[in-house]
Formats: sequence, structure tokens, C-alpha cells
Amino acid sequence: MGSSPSTHILKPDIVRTDINVFASAVNETIMMLAAHRCGLPVARASYQPETQACLVQRYDRVRQADGRLLRIWQADFCQLLGKKSDVKYEQDGGPGPGARHRPSLSAQDRNGHGGAGSGRRACGRGGSAAVAGP
Repeated sequence: MGSSPSTHILKPDIVRTDINVFASAVNETIMMLAAHRCGLPVARASYQPETQACLVQRYDRVRQADGRLLRIWQADFCQLLGKKSDVKYEQDGGPGPGARHRPSLSAQDRNGHGGAGSGRRACGRGGSAAVAGP
């Protein structure tokens, strides 16, 4: 693993005491499969009962002819807006629907936090973990 690109994301059930979340991994797997059946271009997903997690194949990777796996760079709204990962959700101060209508996005927010190039991890406190695959 280390700095090697991962091929899958293992997303275990959300366990939070402040909200009632039931079977989030099963729910996400079912929604991904339903979206696929509706013809939407979604990543492959499967439920892993032994870990109670949704296993999602990464869509942001390209395998080269020599077998090397390359990352395709992308940024989420938190990165584009220079928000910390602990404000991923709107109720926590994260970006809301209006963020997509901004004419330009600054690399730093009003609090002076670094943007996409700052070396911080991307928004993703939802408990996801990248794992290496075959």
C-alpha cells in the first residue's frame, strides 16, 4: 500500500451516536446497484457481509499497458473551497447547493485554510478507507 494507488474503497457502516443510521453499507450498495440497473454510469459496488461494508471500485484510476495503476486527479467542493475535512457536511459548515454556482473558487477560504494543493486529506470523514486491490 503506502504510496501505491488503491483500486477499491471499503466503506463500513456509519457508526455515530448523534444520529440514527441503520445499515448504511447495505443501503449504499443497494443504491449503487439500482443506479447501475437504471443505466447510470456508477462505480462497481458489492456488499461484504464479513466486514459489514460496501466495497466500491475506484473510478479515478487508470491501468497502464505496463500494469501500473495511475491516479486521475480530482477535487471535491471542500477542496475547491479551501474547507477543512471536518466540515464536509452543510450542517457542519460545509458547502451547500449554492457552492456549485460560484463564478470562481478561491484556493483559500476566509479563515486562511489551504486549498487543494495544501497537502491535507480530502473531505471524507465518513469512515471510508482506501484499500489496495488486485
